[in-house]
Amino acid sequence: SNYIGEGGTPENLIRILTPDGRIANFAINIAPSAPRSEFAGTTFSKNGKTLFVNIQGAGVTCAVWGDWSKFRA
Repeated sequence: SNYIGEGGTPENLIRILTPDGRIANFAINIAPSAPRSEFAGTTFSKNGKTLFVNIQGAGVTCAVWGDWSKFRA
């Protein structure tokens, strides 16, 4: 996956590697119960329609879906 969880800063992000080699922000953790927790384990479902990501400190897994053609990696 070209979606990368980046933590260790005040903003815990999921970033994407764009086709032209740039790194762009895709998501930021704004979970009120775990605002400084890192994203981990970004992976897509087998059919490529759902992105799963864990929030480490909160112990939750999120499922993200949408028009992935706008976020091609």
